[in-house]
Amino acid sequence: PNGLTVLLNERPGLPVVSATLAFRTGSAANPADKPGLANFTAAMIDEGTATRSSLQIANDAAQLGGSLSTGSGPDSTQASVTALSRTFPQMLTLLADVVRRPSFPADEVDRQRASRLAQLVQQRENVNAIASAVTAAALYGSKHPYGGTELGTEESNKAMTAADMKAFWQRNYVPNNAALVVSGRISEAELRPLVQQAFGDWQRGTPDQAQRAAEQGSTARVILVDKPGTPQSQLRAVSIAAPRTTPDYEAMRVLNDIF
Repeated sequence: PNGLTVLLNERPGLPVVSATLAFRTGSAANPADKPGLANFTAAMIDEGTATRSSLQIANDAAQLGGSLSTGSGPDSTQASVTALSRTFPQMLTLLADVVRRPSFPADEVDRQRASRLAQLVQQRENVNAIASAVTAAALYGSKHPYGGTELGTEESNKAMTAADMKAFWQRNYVPNNAALVVSGRISEAELRPLVQQAFGDWQRGTPDQAQRAAEQGSTARVILVDKPGTPQSQLRAVSIAAPRTTPDYEAMRVLNDIF
């Protein structure tokens, strides 16, 4: 009733269940002056809730023999858990807690900020990361949601606050903006009451709309990035391909792998 879409794929083989809560909002909804906000927010939701610290969240997942991960892309944000069938109900409760009640503690924000700034420095020394960043900017332009990196910039990561992340979370982490995708040894009759208990009283909201800037890629046919002293080079031949709505999309992916 609150708008949450639930998709179930019963897989009766191994006694394992995986669940991903996917939101339709990703980095394409970042404010122009806050690149990386969606990704920073996703990185923070499992760093503390109203009732659990970051360490308690990690310990609870480990005690249940499961795993918990969060992340974002241009078009979506995800929080995922995997567990044995017998501990999946508790893992689903843990997933609901980190998604619905993150606390954005100041010490964890600072720790995550330092880690992200270190990653940005490391990316400047990694030829693969450099090539990926230049490729994206060349194809789409730096203002397009596909034209930058999920981490954002050093300036934006230094400036973003817990309040920024909490506001982004409040707007976009809502049930009518989400789908819960469950796969494994669990039936609909078993899953339905678990979802109702974990997410039934979750309130609807009005999520942000993605900022779809026009593609403004480079007109250059050859782009050279000179990085003296590197032991290896990267060579990329790229173009913007067909959209996912193309009927032949999967066939073209197979063709590209063969190529």
